[in-house]
Amino acid sequence: AEYMGLQMVAFLDEGGASTGMASVRQKIAQEPLPREIAESIAKELGNAAQARALSLVLETVMSFISATGGALVQQLDKSVGELLLGEYIESVLLMSGVALPPPVAQFVSLKHLDALWELLEALTGSDPLEAVAAKYKVPLPDALRERVIAGAPTLLLSKFLPLFREFIASSLTEEHMDAAADLKYALGFVAVGNDWLSDVDWYARGFADGIEMQHAVDVYNVLAAAQ
Repeated sequence: AEYMGLQMVAFLDEGGASTGMASVRQKIAQEPLPREIAESIAKELGNAAQARALSLVLETVMSFISATGGALVQQLDKSVGELLLGEYIESVLLMSGVALPPPVAQFVSLKHLDALWELLEALTGSDPLEAVAAKYKVPLPDALRERVIAGAPTLLLSKFLPLFREFIASSLTEEHMDAAADLKYALGFVAVGNDWLSDVDWYARGFADGIEMQHAVDVYNVLAAAQ
């Protein structure tokens, strides 16, 4: 039964149904996994092959959530985020017999999908930032680095970093953007819930001005280390 579930995932992904985690974040407010649960999941999965298998299941879940309500529904009811992943797979996707690792089945809700996805990327050795063009990986000058660090406490990093990571991975693998473009301005057009980042107070106050696109990856790494 589990194999059939994974076949369904592969079919959906090849058909382009998976629109990525960005749409999931917009429709369901995401929260980090408690550290002890994340550690328990990592221990239970054991190897990269098991993590990849769970990633395939997660891609199907992402596809269906992205399609739920169509483009007219930007956010789903808060109660949807409280639904356990295993319950969603069985009762909504009707994928019976998909065996989730016990800590995932017991503790992971739809509000934890982003955190679970990031954990699986780490376990499989998959880092989407590796594919980013070199022109956007220029190290920050010391003065700018200090300003980025100074603003970190104001940023809601648990909410901001996944959005920033998605922006980098989806927009900077090709060299279309000017390396000297204003990073803060570009990120301002990223959706966070029903708002743009540019309209969110903690982003406007916390993200340093005057940083160019060429430093995008280094800025992300500095902020991730500050989390």
